[in-house]
Amino acid sequence: MKKITVVTVTYNCVKVIEETILSVICQDYPNIEYIIIDGASIDGTIDVIKKYAENITYWVSEPDNGLYDAMNKAIMVATGDYINFMNAGDSFCASDVIRRIVEQIEDDTIVAHGDIMKIAKGYRYRACPPSIEKASERMPAYHQAAFTQLSYHKLNLFDLQYKSSADYNFFYQAVLKNHVKFQYIPILVANFDCCDGTSNVNYKRSQRESLKIRGDNNNWKKKLRLEWWFFTVDVKRWVKKHLMSEEKSRNIEVSRLRKEGYDIQLDKK
Repeated sequence: MKKITVVTVTYNCVKVIEETILSVICQDYPNIEYIIIDGASIDGTIDVIKKYAENITYWVSEPDNGLYDAMNKAIMVATGDYINFMNAGDSFCASDVIRRIVEQIEDDTIVAHGDIMKIAKGYRYRACPPSIEKASERMPAYHQAAFTQLSYHKLNLFDLQYKSSADYNFFYQAVLKNHVKFQYIPILVANFDCCDGTSNVNYKRSQRESLKIRGDNNNWKKKLRLEWWFFTVDVKRWVKKHLMSEEKSRNIEVSRLRKEGYDIQLDKK
């Protein structure tokens, strides 16, 4: 029976950490190692972790050098066959998710991955990853829905030079440099709360880092195109924030997603 390591990285996440923990410890799969790496929270997160300490294999609270440093710490102490990162604020969609994933992982698979439920303000929708052939353009897997062979991950830690895109760099290298096997399993794995999303600063940093990862950091045409895109996005965000009601803004986004083929579920008011 495969041993699955689930990792939760936290920092001042008292409002959301309990839901994440419960989604892990309530899994019906019997061979789970659960690791929590906390970045020295001071908001009560530690109290919640202690509440469930008997269900947690290993946890620590200490300063770190950011999200990916904490994730690397977890990789180094993990002992499972496959590792999943279900960080604070995210959660498994159902109690049988890990069991259903493990039942379908093929022997030569390095990364098994599925779908996520994106949760926004007033609506949610199921998102499947793009085809692996598009790894040179965007993330080929959602890390909340990915189970990576731990022995591979120990040899390929997250590169800490990337503050916002180390996970993309990891998958990019796995696909285009190391040519490892990705196995898509059409299972809804994780809930991903994208109501707040990343800050505008972090989002732009992530996109600029992605240029570097793809080797386009010195391509002035692509850099200019990216900066122009940032400008248009900023304008649209300003218009939505200052000239539209929240309901109107949401309806526009829902309409756009439906045109792209997403099955939108509107939350009950």
